[in-house]
Amino acid sequence: MSIDIASVPSQFQAVLNRIGDVLDADVEVESYDEEWLNFTVDGYSDQEALREIESKKRRVLLGADSHNFRILCPWDPSSGEGLWLHSLRDSDTPHDYLMGNWYY
Repeated sequence: MSIDIASVPSQFQAVLNRIGDVLDADVEVESYDEEWLNFTVDGYSDQEALREIESKKRRVLLGADSHNFRILCPWDPSSGEGLWLHSLRDSDTPHDYLMGNWYY
């Protein structure tokens, strides 16, 4: 069962809503904490969703969000499911992450 976007920390809400708007799809939150949020996009495989987000990144991660967030996705589905929205605002290691969206 997915978690309502309105119930996740506010730092994630705008990015998730933009992903849904830009991809014209529902975003389903699976789990989250203060730094990491796992989600899926209805109608897209995780890899397809990441490719679409990357191609439209200027509409998804606006302004400071491009520095404050990373979106990650497993290269191989056996490594896990869903995309991960990582907030770098309070991260102990923000410089360990390159700009953009990445496979792991």
